[in-house]
Amino acid sequence: MEKPIYTLDKTLCQGIDFVEVKLPIIKEEPKQILNRTKSIVSKRFRPAVKTFTDLKQETKQRVRVMTLLTYYKVHYLRVYSWQQADKVMSTETGINILKTVDNTTDFAEIMLNKYLPPPEEEIHIDTVILQFIVLDI
Repeated sequence: MEKPIYTLDKTLCQGIDFVEVKLPIIKEEPKQILNRTKSIVSKRFRPAVKTFTDLKQETKQRVRVMTLLTYYKVHYLRVYSWQQADKVMSTETGINILKTVDNTTDFAEIMLNKYLPPPEEEIHIDTVILQFIVLDI
């Protein structure tokens, strides 16, 4: 029984020696292995991370430029549209349109007052105001 155990032990020791020769990292502490692995992975991914960081910065800059350009275009369109509206409204036709809109608004207000009763709150306020007016007289 001693000889087979010795043979097995010798074979296992040779296997461990072979692994230590081929993979010297196996002799190190687990913490050292972990730190070395982290540093290797970090070195490998550093260029990719830098590329993504650069792309992110470029994208932010482009978005800022596009936002500013859009803001200026919107501002220009607003100013231009007001100028055009002023031109149209300063003509005889524009003045007639404004008069028509004013007359229509006045007419709608008269119709609303005539056919829709005021809310109860307004009636209460109106009576309070009337009481003050009557008391002042």
